[in-house]
Amino acid sequence: MIELQNVLLKDILAKVSEPNAQLGGGSAILIGASLGISLVVKAIEATLKKNIEDREILLSSKTELLEAQREFLRLAVEDGSSYDKVLAARRMPKDTEKEIEEREKNIERAWRNSVDIPFQAVELCVNVIKCTSCVSSILRRDFRYDVVSALRLFEVSILGCLDNALDNSKHSCDDSYRKVCGTKSKFCNDKFQQLRREILDSLERGV
Repeated sequence: MIELQNVLLKDILAKVSEPNAQLGGGSAILIGASLGISLVVKAIEATLKKNIEDREILLSSKTELLEAQREFLRLAVEDGSSYDKVLAARRMPKDTEKEIEEREKNIERAWRNSVDIPFQAVELCVNVIKCTSCVSSILRRDFRYDVVSALRLFEVSILGCLDNALDNSKHSCDDSYRKVCGTKSKFCNDKFQQLRREILDSLERGV
């Protein structure tokens, strides 16, 4: 398993472009979210140079964001390997009824794992946006575009992860599970849109 925290950006791009790369579309959008965090941290660092009054909340937010960034990169690797678990389950023997039953259980478990990972990423992204919202009104106005660009990257990540989760959930044999995934997806998207509006309003009122 690769450790993206210690890989140069040019090497990450090369890994994603390989025909048999473990890192796929889901991994790529999570790497994008981690870049979005860097843009917000950049705005925080710039604000810290002129804003002493809000230093505590800015430093706290920076720490939280950098922890989330590491988690995004971890999930990017997990997402890349999740389909391998599906393939491994499909290759299990199916000569007896017991083997068939065990194989089907493992396939279902593998698909649900591939759903859980993007949903975890969505929840993480929502928390990142909440954290950004807490400081958006005090960030320097001249770094507004960086924060707006970060929001765009978070939006792509959330929508991409929700698509990924819903698409993978279709492989589940459990109708109720698929319905729960659909409901959860709509809730997450609505929450993101609300937070996004709050941040954009805060940036307009910023310093």
